[in-house]
Amino acid sequence: MGEAGGLDTKTGNDFWRKLSDRIEVKSIIKIDGREYYKNGTTVDINLITGRKFLETRDSDWNQALNKIINISVSSVEEAFSKADKLNLRFDY
Repeated sequence: MGEAGGLDTKTGNDFWRKLSDRIEVKSIIKIDGREYYKNGTTVDINLITGRKFLETRDSDWNQALNKIINISVSSVEEAFSKADKLNLRFDY
């Protein structure tokens, strides 16, 4: 997702809060947009990992928010390196 998809924006926070009964966000890795300059954009990218529930669940957004791992990196390689160190999985 682009810049607005992160938890540090009102739009992103509202979006993920509304989906929190159906999706559990595990981590958000913000990748600096300069990484994509050669592709014609400098918009920061949010790589979001999580799980989708088969059925809706009651959830407390504030508790869920405190469990989400937020990382900012300057490259895709750094994103995967940090994800590996934190044991974040991309194969749910």
